[in-house]
Amino acid sequence: MNVEVQERVAIFANNSMAWSLADLAILHLRAISVPLYATHTPAQAAFIVNDADVRILFVGEQAQMDAALALRGVCPRLAHIVVLTMPSICVVAILPAI
Repeated sequence: MNVEVQERVAIFANNSMAWSLADLAILHLRAISVPLYATHTPAQAAFIVNDADVRILFVGEQAQMDAALALRGVCPRLAHIVVLTMPSICVVAILPAI
C-alpha cells in the first residue's frame, strides 16, 4: 500500500490516540490528511471521499467501518480500509476493483 506525496488519505474516526498517530503517519509520508467526522452518514462520507479522491481510509469504530464498507459501490478510487481500534475484525480490508 504505497502512499504518494500529496496523496489524500482520510481518517473516519472519533478523536483518539490512534487518530492522532494516523494523522502524524500521513503527514510523515508527506501526504494530506482528510478528516471526516465520526458522525458522518455514508452519503456524507462518500461525498468527501470522492471529492478528495481518497484511496486509503482509516476507520475507528464499528459504525465507521459499516459506513466505509457501504462506500465500495460509490467511491471507485477507494482501495484500502485500515481499522484503527478494532483488533477483533480484519486489520486491512482490500476492496476489489468495481
